[in-house]
Amino acid sequence: MSLSAPPPGMQHLPVRGARTGPPLWAGILVLLAAPVMLEVATIAVAAPLLREDIAIEQIDNGARVQVEADGDYFVLTTTAGASACTVTLPEGSKVGLTPPARAKRSIRSAGAQYAMQGFFTPDRSGKARIRCLGAGEQIGVAQWPGDYERAVNLGRWTGYAAIACLVGGIAMIVFRGRKPRYY
Repeated sequence: MSLSAPPPGMQHLPVRGARTGPPLWAGILVLLAAPVMLEVATIAVAAPLLREDIAIEQIDNGARVQVEADGDYFVLTTTAGASACTVTLPEGSKVGLTPPARAKRSIRSAGAQYAMQGFFTPDRSGKARIRCLGAGEQIGVAQWPGDYERAVNLGRWTGYAAIACLVGGIAMIVFRGRKPRYY
């Protein structure tokens, strides 16, 4: 005879008043964690973009600017409609710009409003030529004082975890089980 099976003629009955599944407070706690995690995700993406102390170097459109290897450089214009910016890196290869995250596409610095066109990361240090069609004579270049891609990825994965908490919390509340019936 197995220890887990009840004796013949008897059956396991749940304790009167007990529910199956997780308690209600656990579902509510998981559900409330979702908006907190979404806020963290938003801050992780937006905080680097909200910095106002970014040093923007004004250069002539098509001029060369000194860049350091593995730094994130943003190209900014005072014309919001500028497009088709290209960068000729120190090794001679031309690259387009990676568009900025959706969180913020403009920066205010020294009383001027700049529209972010995108960013690039050079492999080698040296002089890079930046040219933007439709941007006028002056463009701005700013080296990002942090790891931009890491902030965006942190925000993305925290957002995914928040969605999982939201779905899990709702499931824990809705499907937590009913009181058993007694015959």
